[in-house]
Amino acid sequence: MPAGPIVLGVRITEPPAPHDARPGPDVVSLGIELPDGTFTSLATLDGRSLSTEITGGFTGRVIGLYAAQGVVHLDWFGYEQLTA
Repeated sequence: MPAGPIVLGVRITEPPAPHDARPGPDVVSLGIELPDGTFTSLATLDGRSLSTEITGGFTGRVIGLYAAQGVVHLDWFGYEQLTA
């Protein structure tokens, strides 16, 4: 990644319509949004990994920022629902 601002994104893909009473898990994709609006996924995970049923006592999905090294300046954080 070149130096400069980037936009991080999280995309949640709903499971397909269930074939029975049990809904399937959603898929959580973490990535970056490019200036042209396209989303580049860097990692995906099964949404069940972030549920109370699996983790036992976890109360919901939480977003946090962490820098492994160097200095990071957070300028803005926004949360909005996207419509398909």
